[in-house]
Amino acid sequence: IINIKEGICVGDETPPKKWFEDPPFKDYLTEEPLTAEQVGEMIGDYYDEWGWDKKTGVPGDAVVERLGLGD
Repeated sequence: IINIKEGICVGDETPPKKWFEDPPFKDYLTEEPLTAEQVGEMIGDYYDEWGWDKKTGVPGDAVVERLGLGD
């Protein structure tokens, strides 16, 4: 939430292009190279798991209320 206050958004979560060059970023279980799209999906899944909006990176109302940050 501090990041949001400081202007950091979901777009800032995009890994650098060099992660997907040689040698590429790999799945830690399968050792298969990951694409930027796959990593983007993982980031979206992470936000979704925590109840934050995947597109904006902002916590949903229920999360804000649960954390006592409504004001």
